[in-house]
Amino acid sequence: MQMNYDGIGTGRLDVMNSASMRSLIMRRNERNIRKLEQLGILDKFVKENNGTWDHHTWVDLCELIEKQNLGPIDFERVGLIIEGKKAELLFSRQMTCEQPEHANFTT
Repeated sequence: MQMNYDGIGTGRLDVMNSASMRSLIMRRNERNIRKLEQLGILDKFVKENNGTWDHHTWVDLCELIEKQNLGPIDFERVGLIIEGKKAELLFSRQMTCEQPEHANFTT
């Protein structure tokens, strides 16, 4: 199915090609997210920033990712991933703090 933009027949958009292009971009995005995870950039970012960051630090991370030629990439998804890693880091720290160093079970 084709859509006619100008009513004359010269500015046609092939809807199937458009869907194929979106599918290709989504697959590349997924591949680039996996590469980003494999490189350890996100883990390093969360640990180096101690689980906290501001907008400027976030922008620095986005620029670093772009310099790695990992486009296209969904930065909203990257944000969700680092928030998940932040939660894991803080949870593991909380669990470590709650564990007694030496349990004495003698009566």
